[in-house]
Amino acid sequence: MNQKIRTAQLIHVTQIIGFCIFNYVLGDFKNLDKFKIEGSDFIYVLIPIVAYFLGLFISKKKLDSVASEQSISDKLTAYVSSFIMRWAPLEAAGFFILLVKPELINLNIGVLILLILIRPSKKNAKTVLHLRDSDFNS
Repeated sequence: MNQKIRTAQLIHVTQIIGFCIFNYVLGDFKNLDKFKIEGSDFIYVLIPIVAYFLGLFISKKKLDSVASEQSISDKLTAYVSSFIMRWAPLEAAGFFILLVKPELINLNIGVLILLILIRPSKKNAKTVLHLRDSDFNS
């Protein structure tokens, strides 16, 4: 069962690397020190915030569908897919902002920090899925 968590962590790392490459290629790094949010740009600040809460909602819905009588393997599969569903809106928000307003690269750095902080772990899986250490050793 540890393999499923490691796979989720590998997906997480590759997703972050891809997001960094996308930001490096399309980002306007000249504006890193000139971060100004004007009235018309305020909507772009709301996009990652809405995406974060949308990802939380989708993830919780996925995890709520996990039945206690399901096998541990099925539970961990649902856990991994819930994380992917949680990252997707945030990553899409970052891509959208970068494609529409590359000068708002600072917002994408915030999205990147959120993506790094939202990572799958054995401890989190045990808490969310109500598993024991012995469940991971089988």
